[in-house]
Amino acid sequence: MPTSYQELEHLYDAQGPAKIGIEPTLIETDDSHDITKELMSVRPIPALVTDNLLDELYTSKFARPTNPSTIFEKKHTGRIYKDKFVEL
Repeated sequence: MPTSYQELEHLYDAQGPAKIGIEPTLIETDDSHDITKELMSVRPIPALVTDNLLDELYTSKFARPTNPSTIFEKKHTGRIYKDKFVEL
């Protein structure tokens, strides 16, 4: 069972996203810019992903503030996308 983001990333590389429950999700927006946003939807598999690990994923990797003029600023490290959210 992974206990850190690094262990989850290692599992992702070794087993692929379906095995650990992380799949990309496309969300269409209806705002003035008509932007399509791609988010990582974390769907926990109890045997592998704990609540604490999910908290760590969202707080340390997904919920970082960024430039307010950009709704989402995407980084790619290895195979896992880390999106940075902003307050709208």
